[in-house]
Amino acid sequence: MPKPSEKITKEYPARGPLTQFRFEKLIHFTCSLCNQAKTSKMLAISDQNWDKILCNGCYGLMLSK
Repeated sequence: MPKPSEKITKEYPARGPLTQFRFEKLIHFTCSLCNQAKTSKMLAISDQNWDKILCNGCYGLMLSK
């Protein structure tokens, strides 16, 4: 998935290879970890790669490991 064209309202500091973003509008995407369709204003990417989008739940799971 290419980087969404919606406006990013906040980019959080990277935590290891993960960077979290908050968008102005809802984004529809498929989480690359749990493979579920998601709709959220919050998402994270791994290794600065927009093909590796994580939902907020999987982002938290990755940080807890």
